[in-house]
Amino acid sequence: MNARLTLILLILIGVALPAPQPVAQQPRDKTKTAKSAAVDEKKNNEIENFITYVQAAPAEFAADLLIQLVESGEIKDAKRKQELLVEAFQAATKAKEPLKVVALPGSAVDSRAGYRATAARVGFDTLSLQCRAIKAVLSLNAKDARRLFTEIKLKSNPVDCESTVSYEVDCFFSTLQAIANSAFSPEEIERGEHVYFTEQYISKINSANQIGPAVKTLVSLKTTDLELANLGRAFSAALQKIPVDDRTFTAPWNSTIGSIDELVLKFNQRGLPSDDIIESYRTYLVNQLSGSRCADTNGKQRNEFETNLVAQFNERLLASSYKKIARISEDEIKPAQRTGVAKQEPYWTSAKAKSLLQQVKRLRFNAAGKEVDEQNKQSAEWQSQLSQMVRELAAWGAEDEKSEEDYFHQKSVIYGALFKIIPIDKQHEGLLDEATRDFAAMLAGSPLQKEKPAEWFLHARVLIDRVNNADPAARQKLVNLINSSRSNVLHLYVQRQQLFKNN
Repeated sequence: MNARLTLILLILIGVALPAPQPVAQQPRDKTKTAKSAAVDEKKNNEIENFITYVQAAPAEFAADLLIQLVESGEIKDAKRKQELLVEAFQAATKAKEPLKVVALPGSAVDSRAGYRATAARVGFDTLSLQCRAIKAVLSLNAKDARRLFTEIKLKSNPVDCESTVSYEVDCFFSTLQAIANSAFSPEEIERGEHVYFTEQYISKINSANQIGPAVKTLVSLKTTDLELANLGRAFSAALQKIPVDDRTFTAPWNSTIGSIDELVLKFNQRGLPSDDIIESYRTYLVNQLSGSRCADTNGKQRNEFETNLVAQFNERLLASSYKKIARISEDEIKPAQRTGVAKQEPYWTSAKAKSLLQQVKRLRFNAAGKEVDEQNKQSAEWQSQLSQMVRELAAWGAEDEKSEEDYFHQKSVIYGALFKIIPIDKQHEGLLDEATRDFAAMLAGSPLQKEKPAEWFLHARVLIDRVNNADPAARQKLVNLINSSRSNVLHLYVQRQQLFKNN
């Protein structure tokens, strides 16, 4: 009888088999475990101390750093993560900028509007910070993410003709899309609750900058034909009520050609009539084109843009309608009036700003337009020019410019250029340290840190990046120079890199 058959027979007749011997356990290294626990406790204490200081920072920095902390993975407890994200969401309500600004076409980068728009890319406005917080909460607690989203106050006021910036609200609708597509249970989706949730916001769009992202959200949803038709009616009703706002309407990124085409195509593919959408879009175009227009939106390029809008409607969209909808005529789109032009405020126009900019260019580039090499930087002439520029930079004050804001941006640019120009060697070490210390002191003392945090951070990041990219020895020296400025915000961002060193 083979061994396998013998084993089966023994089991059947109830003969007890010998119990399997336990695998010997390796003794645990208690010393190693204690050390690990001590390291974890120390790190947790460092993180909690960091949070305490972050909570005292201006709202924009507090919200940003709390979100970064959660995203870093340094905090393991899900409940604590959620608490910090909710705190970041609430802090964001106190941000100076409610929405992200974007510079309008024709605005110079080296201008007040240009720097404001460049700084806005970091996302320190209320809406951007709140959307970041909600998206992070979404992976932890879908219901809380939905609740927080309902607390967002989206308001896009018309932009006057003197303005050189408009607003971008794409993150609101991308967050709405993320919630609608991933924060509802299969049962809720079956009941169409994700569609109803979205419809509430689609029905409230009130600006040209919301049309494109709203359509993108609408077409991304999984819907029944009835649900899609309801969303289309909500969108159509809102579209024809959008107030006249020539600045926002004529911003190229708010062009509605592609969005409306996409929505009408979606309806046609589903066999649904798109007449309400087409008719409402006609009303929207006529209202915007025949309303009060800015005097500087009447150039050749603008006229071509408007001609394309009207042609797209008359030639393409009308072909998709079932009922007879009138073409848009030239008489319907004559502006009621044209008034106001964008107020440009270019930089480098004052005597001191212009002189310093020219000196920096001479120090950095030779007559042929090439970078001055290290050998030529050792010449007496170049050294003399550098000393002269550093003296003039030190004597440059806010009273020399139209505003503190203009002075801050231009002087910060010169400091940034200095860090690229000054040779990194023993001979110039003292000068480089002095420039670092002076720039950090200027940042620490600037009222823009509280009044215009995003614009302040645009330049503060130059120092922060220098620290983060330095080798350990150089890093510690830079940290000491920056900390001598006693700027809590600079210190927090420098400390953040060390605290989250694995991320």
